[in-house]
Amino acid sequence: MTHNDTTRSSGNLATWKLATVIGLLAAASVGLATLLSDRRDVSQTRRSVDSAPAAPVAVTVEPPQASLAVRKAAFFDESVEPQIQITDQKNREAAERCLARLRGVIAGYRSSITPFVEDLTSLSTRLGIARRMPGSWWHSDDRIEVYVRNKFESHLFSQQSFSHDIASELIQFKIDVDANQNLLLSEVRAALDTSDLPDVSIDEYEPFFAAVSSDFVAYSQDQGITSVANFATVMVASEVGGQVFVRLVGGLLTRFAVSASLGAAASGGATVGGSTVGAGAGTLGGPVGAVVGFGVGLAVGLVIDWWMTDRFEQQLTTQMNAYLDQVEQAIMTDHPHGLSQTLPEVCHVLKDAYRERFYAQLVTP
Repeated sequence: MTHNDTTRSSGNLATWKLATVIGLLAAASVGLATLLSDRRDVSQTRRSVDSAPAAPVAVTVEPPQASLAVRKAAFFDESVEPQIQITDQKNREAAERCLARLRGVIAGYRSSITPFVEDLTSLSTRLGIARRMPGSWWHSDDRIEVYVRNKFESHLFSQQSFSHDIASELIQFKIDVDANQNLLLSEVRAALDTSDLPDVSIDEYEPFFAAVSSDFVAYSQDQGITSVANFATVMVASEVGGQVFVRLVGGLLTRFAVSASLGAAASGGATVGGSTVGAGAGTLGGPVGAVVGFGVGLAVGLVIDWWMTDRFEQQLTTQMNAYLDQVEQAIMTDHPHGLSQTLPEVCHVLKDAYRERFYAQLVTP
């Protein structure tokens, strides 16, 4: 190999090495640029994430607590109204018991008709009437009526005993209603004590039910309830004495004298005159006196018409039973004042008055 060839080979080798170094440097530069670019992208991504607005956080909002008025109304519906319904049912049961007892009273009178008739048709009574007749006719006095009245009252009833018998059963009805009302108030108080209602209270028994009675008066004026029902409800719902119930009995019998006289008219003869005069005389003692007077007058009239005949006993028994039918009708079923209609009506208006009073005290004080 010549000198020139050697020199040329050395130059080519040097050139190749330089190119290789330049290539390596270029590759390194590309790699470094790529690495730096990746780092910038990561940094920018982090800055973007850090600077992005925070996502809204869901907040659970509890519904507001029910208003006090709504809670009071719910307490009334859930705890008070059911007790009112229970008390109403108990009052109606007490009314049915009262009516049954009153029918028993009339049945007791009816069972006394036979002893009364036997007494009035006995030989001793016939002789007693015969002895009194001349003087009664001559002096136009009531000695025969007094004689028969004593027997009537000893076997059946007097004005006082009749009033007491009927009024006593009505008083017992009031006692039963009082007990039911006491329990009603106690149950509502107990429910109120365990409730979450603050500063809610109920009156004591007497002022509470005095207000019930006042509510009823206003209610009855609006509804046009009969005067007997008005009177009965006020007595049941308030504190009254037994004598007031006697007045109620009189109220039940105000139309008895007229209706009984019309019924007796079918008998004819002295029976009509005796019963009508007896009823008229009895009115001096009020309607109850008229009832007794009518019965006595009926018996006296029958004595005059029938006492010398074999049919006297039969006629007297028939007429006395019809008389007691009229007494029972006046007390029990005479529309609209009879107690069979009045006592359930009393229960109905008491229930409404309970509801109004409790609602006023608990929900809208």
